[in-house]
Amino acid sequence: MALFTGVVYAAMGARFVFPEIKHGTKSSFASHWLMRARSSTTLPPELPTRGTMVDQFQELDPAAFRSALAQFPSGVTIVTTRSEAGTLHGFTASSFAALSLDPPLILVCLDRGADCFPVFMAAKHFVVNIVTDAHADLALKFATKGENKFADGNFELDEAGNPLLPDAAAVISCELEQAVPGGDHVILIGRVRDARTGAGKPVTWYRGGFLPLGERAA
Repeated sequence: MALFTGVVYAAMGARFVFPEIKHGTKSSFASHWLMRARSSTTLPPELPTRGTMVDQFQELDPAAFRSALAQFPSGVTIVTTRSEAGTLHGFTASSFAALSLDPPLILVCLDRGADCFPVFMAAKHFVVNIVTDAHADLALKFATKGENKFADGNFELDEAGNPLLPDAAAVISCELEQAVPGGDHVILIGRVRDARTGAGKPVTWYRGGFLPLGERAA
């Protein structure tokens, strides 16, 4: 007597379980029902054509897009690094997220038009400081161009010489793993080398303003 094991076949999105002879030869029973499945399965619907959803995205209003993004509360970070010449640089970013736990990776987005863009492209390390409501004015300063951003703030240097905020809600030191183009921004992917947390609560950015945790949005 032949011995059988169950084998699963997927045909056009449907799943069927048929017997298979142990030596690898499919039974005529399985072949018969597989042919029936192929002939009776409904084809998927057609993709959108011109005049439908595709054109609606092409005609997107930039102001409407910004308004929609403003409805999503996000954390606020000050991202810092040190150039090869020893000068300190940084920018404010709310587009920050965890990417992977193993290996430990994060991502943050940098505007191509930022003054510090060339420095971060050449940097080997950078630091993400998750700021609190006490750093609101400092975060606004790091979001602008052309001023001495490090004149204020209680910055210290880590082992690699990059500036960090010891009183931040969290400090994440990274090695630049990859820089990925993304429209008018570049996605910096950092491999986390050190992470520490502070006593302060992080602040959020919502509808164009800061919103401390625990406060009710208007």
